[in-house]
Amino acid sequence: MATYAGKTTVIIGGTHGIGLAIAKLLLARGAKVLLTGRRPEPIAEAKAALVSISATNVAVVQFDVTAAPGAALAELQAAVEAHLGPGCAIDFLFLNVGYASSCFAPLMKPGGSILFTTSTSIAYGAPGMAVYSASKAAIYSFLQTLAAESAAAKPEGDEEAVRVNAISPGFVDTPTMGTIGISEAEKEMFV
Repeated sequence: MATYAGKTTVIIGGTHGIGLAIAKLLLARGAKVLLTGRRPEPIAEAKAALVSISATNVAVVQFDVTAAPGAALAELQAAVEAHLGPGCAIDFLFLNVGYASSCFAPLMKPGGSILFTTSTSIAYGAPGMAVYSASKAAIYSFLQTLAAESAAAKPEGDEEAVRVNAISPGFVDTPTMGTIGISEAEKEMFV
């Protein structure tokens, strides 16, 4: 079993579903985790679930990257330092919300990983999924450019570039499923 002791993880948009599952796994394996969400109730629920795994290595904070993208870097850096330690660089950045992600790059440790959540819907069409699929395809295109820029900006010496990748799960029964406009019959077909 892999251990993540001493690794710092930030999960943007992780109060439920895949983001919360990743937080639980990494926390159980020793990582320090800072998880963000926008709404107070899911934040409280996520915090209760995570604190039961480790009360010392987790922070769950309210953070809306879409509210003021220009201030996102300073706000996130302050949260990371307040909850995970001064001068702490991020080893793993999971973006379930891709908006303004490029502003987080300066907080990354050399050789760290930025991971976007996209969807298998970028590869095929499904009725009622046009906007959702297009938004996930745009994120995938964006991350390809960010990966190329990161590789081109590789530091001198032995330091590695920050890696930028995606996970593209199929349909997962999360609260988001109810917001993308598919019927219960279609949901049963995909989940």
